Amino acid sequence: MSAKADGLGMICDFIEAPEQAAERVRGAPRTAWGVLAYIFAAASLYLAQAVLGKPAFLGVSGFSLALACFWSVAAGILLAAVIHLFAEALGGTGRVLPLFVLLGFSELAWTLVVPATLILQAVAPGSIWTCRLFFLAVGCVALSLKARSIRLNYGLPALQSWVALLAPYAAIALLAALFMAAAVWGVVRQVMNLWA
Repeated sequence: MSAKADGLGMICDFIEAPEQAAERVRGAPRTAWGVLAYIFAAASLYLAQAVLGKPAFLGVSGFSLALACFWSVAAGILLAAVIHLFAEALGGTGRVLPLFVLLGFSELAWTLVVPATLILQAVAPGSIWTCRLFFLAVGCVALSLKARSIRLNYGLPALQSWVALLAPYAAIALLAALFMAAAVWGVVRQVMNLWA
């Protein structure tokens, strides 16, 4: 079996037979397929935003598309590493490389947004809320696929898998809140010093 057929078979199994896919990925993780999944998902999300007329940070260009794809892969590597630490702390046993590939496969849910955006724009042009609700639904599907991937890779119960998945996001939100509070406190102190 060629590497291409094997990779596509793993993706099909990820949807139809997740336990079998996880076993195959744990046995022989195809890192390139995980990277391609992250890139394809990022490109799909980028194109959907372009269709909606919501340009990326640097506008719609090849450079900003490449930057979005690079950021997606880098964030995937970081997320897999942090989730691996949390999963092992919760008593799971698994390797980080298969987790990276499985999380990449989970990101493929975002490939649904391009055709859905085109259909929603044709059916209800200018209705941004329908697209936002669809994006939210796809995000929830991607999160549930990630939690399932953690469960299958580490042998954790469902609740602990969700904890391992959401803990890094909660830590980032807490860190951002602390930085925001420190910035606000710095501004308040500066204003108070002006009146003193």
